[in-house]
Amino acid sequence: MPASEFLLSMFITIHSLGLVGNSAMKTWLEGLCLWHMINDTPWHGSHLLCYPLRGTAKVAPQMSHQAKRDPVMIDHLKALCCHLDLTYAFDIAVFTLACIAFWCCCLGELLIDSKFDPDAHVACST
Repeated sequence: MPASEFLLSMFITIHSLGLVGNSAMKTWLEGLCLWHMINDTPWHGSHLLCYPLRGTAKVAPQMSHQAKRDPVMIDHLKALCCHLDLTYAFDIAVFTLACIAFWCCCLGELLIDSKFDPDAHVACST
């Protein structure tokens, strides 16, 4: 370590060719990048990795592509709550995890990763 860009490109090319979709490959690279950050090791992945990603994405199996699903709404959480017995620890844990996942995803949608645009982003005063 650190992994060279050549090694990262070979990893993507060999281990994903025709097996997984582009998003899975990007997730693998993000995990490797995080590992490098945690271990205070230089990350050598750069814009050149987009070429093996594009190439392997073209031969990704059809089953790796999923249609967009309908969004989970607060009504779904309410329905889940109505069908759980919140006197049992397991049901409490299930509902807690569902709420955490739901609200963390909502928070992720509200966070801004670029310049604030009042027409497109939620303001603190909202």
